[in-house]
Amino acid sequence: MGSKERIFTKSFFLLFGGLLFTSLVMYALMSTVTEFATSLGTSATVAGLVSGIYIFGGLCSRVYSGNALGRLSWRKISLTFLCIHFLACLLYYLVNNVVFLIIVRFIHGVGFGASSNSIVTLASAVLPKKRFGEAFGYLMLGTTIAVGLGPYISGVLYDNFSSKGCFVAASVFSALALICMFILDTNKYDPKISKAKKESEEVANVKVIEDVELSDDITVIDDNKEKEDIKEKEIIEVKDNKVAENIEIVTNVDESEDITEREESKKEEEKEVKEVKEVKEDIKKDEITKEKENSESINKKSYSLIEKVLEIGAIPISFSIALTSLGYVSILSFYRLYASEVKLTSVFSWFFLLYSVVLVISRPIAGKIQDKNGDKLICVTGIIAQSVGLALIGFIPNTLTVLLCAVCAALGFGTLNSAATAIVTRKAPEHRNPYAISTLFIFCDATMGFGPALLGSFVSERTGYAPVYYISSIITICALPLYIPL
Repeated sequence: MGSKERIFTKSFFLLFGGLLFTSLVMYALMSTVTEFATSLGTSATVAGLVSGIYIFGGLCSRVYSGNALGRLSWRKISLTFLCIHFLACLLYYLVNNVVFLIIVRFIHGVGFGASSNSIVTLASAVLPKKRFGEAFGYLMLGTTIAVGLGPYISGVLYDNFSSKGCFVAASVFSALALICMFILDTNKYDPKISKAKKESEEVANVKVIEDVELSDDITVIDDNKEKEDIKEKEIIEVKDNKVAENIEIVTNVDESEDITEREESKKEEEKEVKEVKEVKEDIKKDEITKEKENSESINKKSYSLIEKVLEIGAIPISFSIALTSLGYVSILSFYRLYASEVKLTSVFSWFFLLYSVVLVISRPIAGKIQDKNGDKLICVTGIIAQSVGLALIGFIPNTLTVLLCAVCAALGFGTLNSAATAIVTRKAPEHRNPYAISTLFIFCDATMGFGPALLGSFVSERTGYAPVYYISSIITICALPLYIPL
């Protein structure tokens, strides 16, 4: 199969839709909620908290969902939290103060975290292993499109219909995500369900084989008995014809010897059939026993408290993506306020559209390069690009640097996000994939949750929002040593 393994299946497109629509909700609201919060009379720090608490809610649910996906039905987890995600969208219509807004954002984040975790976990089972980097690149284009369209749509709606327009759009997107995952046959890919089904089928197959072989044995015995009856009739006919006594004696002796030989031959055949049947039964039973033992050994393996939540091997990469995500969230949370400050509102309105276009082109190419040449080239290039882009808009904000930053951010966080997902999934044991993906998202969410409030603390009337970006540039480059050993 190799390169001929299919990526674009019905399941892929349903997962793509689920990821696209949940991401549209996230980016549409995250880019305008700080402005909505400031309209309620809050400071930049509190506005950053309002933006980030959504991610913190996601962090809490990811801690739970990583373990839950390893034990419970993937379908139940995904649909339950997508329902929470949708219901939270409806609560925004009732918000009239900052405290209530923070509560709604937290609940909304809880729904987003576990549902997106389940979508990516499902993808790890659906996508072809030999084209994993490429396939994840295509899948993550859902977030790419959301990053470009989400802020753009919400900006237009906010400017023309106030915050209510954004909440309507978020509710529609959330409902579409729920529909996509409802249609997807998640049980087909859930290893817990498929393994139980396989064991049941194997037991049934053993029983069928035994029944067929027993039927064959009975048929052989019946055929032999019929032949013996015919032969005996022939002997009787010879006797009835009263052939010469000597001939009769000789004939009887010969026939008696033939019957004895046939009986011995029949016994040998029955013995061989029985031995073959026993060997087949033993082989089948051994296979079933080994699979059960492997499954039980995995389930009974003693994990430390931290391993029940995180995949240890995924922590270094997860920490590095957390550092790069801080740079990205600095753009996402404060770009409208910064654009107004530096008088570049019209240019910044094109930022995420350009970001998406570059990412649509670069991400599949980056996935192929990652599969062919390894992880280091893509990761190191992405970190440097993002750090440079953030420094440019922090120190030299103008039309050219804003557009260059969009390109650099696409090559940075946009590419690194899918690359890191492929890395942790590929390196973790298959039964630990939900934990590996959860670990990556937990670290990323922690940064994106606390990042806006942390970065907002550097904002002052004297310095404005510029320090947010050059501080983010420095933090991004700190991720470089973690990728160099790859």
